[in-house]
Amino acid sequence: MEARPGHGPADLAPQAPYRFPESMAERVQALCRIIIDTYDSDTGQLWTTAADRRELLRRASTLPGFGTQKAKIFVVPLGKQLGVKAPG
Repeated sequence: MEARPGHGPADLAPQAPYRFPESMAERVQALCRIIIDTYDSDTGQLWTTAADRRELLRRASTLPGFGTQKAKIFVVPLGKQLGVKAPG
């Protein structure tokens, strides 16, 4: 079965992985800037230097593109998969 004209793989426009790629790029750049400026380019310092779980959750929730819910989703696997145990 042949593809109809205008419906073959060569006719498909590449899709952006995000609906708004410019705003996503801005968020990623802002996130990188925070990691560079605040955590000396070491992402691990985000959790290794947190005084307790509340501090870790606060730090995560202030990252660009993160709210409280996404911060919780970020913090829980740190404890379970990476063994991160912040006091408190």
